[in-house]
Amino acid sequence: MVISVGNIHLGGTGKTPIVIQLANYLKMRKCAVLSRGYKSQSTQLGAQLDRTSKNGPGQFGDEPWLISHLTNCDVYVGAKRWDLIKKFDLVSGYQILFLDDGFQHVQLERSIDVLVLPGDDNPWETAGVPLGSLREGLCSIRRASLILITCSNPHSDWVQDWKTIASHLAEGVPSFVGVRKAISVLNEHGEKLTADQRRYGAFCAIGRPERFFEDLGQWAPPDFFKTYRDHHAYSKADIEALIKLAKERSLEFFVTTEKDFYKVNEIFKEQGFPLKVAHTEYELPSAFWEALEVRIQKAC
Repeated sequence: MVISVGNIHLGGTGKTPIVIQLANYLKMRKCAVLSRGYKSQSTQLGAQLDRTSKNGPGQFGDEPWLISHLTNCDVYVGAKRWDLIKKFDLVSGYQILFLDDGFQHVQLERSIDVLVLPGDDNPWETAGVPLGSLREGLCSIRRASLILITCSNPHSDWVQDWKTIASHLAEGVPSFVGVRKAISVLNEHGEKLTADQRRYGAFCAIGRPERFFEDLGQWAPPDFFKTYRDHHAYSKADIEALIKLAKERSLEFFVTTEKDFYKVNEIFKEQGFPLKVAHTEYELPSAFWEALEVRIQKAC
């Protein structure tokens, strides 16, 4: 069985956290995740992710590396997902194959297509690349079998507008709202930190850094915030510059996203400067899980 999770926008809709939550929800079944591994060394050749790799994010991609650390799934990386399936005989080895960012990967048939839409964005101001962030037209929504609208405020007008658009373009396809939970900041042992008065900095290299900044502001506003381009390959010099600035400003630690944490944690350890990780997930309604189970049963 193939379950695709994807979007029609250029990143930042919460797709990767949703993949992780789905994989953990279905962990009693034998699952694997197939990811393109954007900008990774394995994108063209195809490979099974090796968690012992010393250059994991660079070799396999930052999002596959994150998924491998936050789920028990085997992760396979390659631009041509069908070639991955044949190369590693994945059909006979797993009950469920997740296609990470698979909505446009129409060459591969799937049993369930979960489409993630950005409920925090104004749907009436969307435009195709390069004028906007749409990968393809809104009419493509009709290809979905389940629609998930992710947001911070489920009662906003934009969420309701997305639901209306989805109901018109994909009649009969159920849509659900996934609400982004309040951010949790964890130490290296996975323990939650309290939002006290300590001075700290934050940085990230994600699709929508403003969302990370807003989430941190609800926890405790950072004294310094630095952004890099999405999928940025951090160098040791990048981290040394951050730490130098932190010491000049008397910052006690840095906070970054989970995707970035697994790319830079070892460098921070080498430099002896504290790094914390911000955990984000979505509260998904029980009706979504019920609808997912129904479709899984039908596909079996």
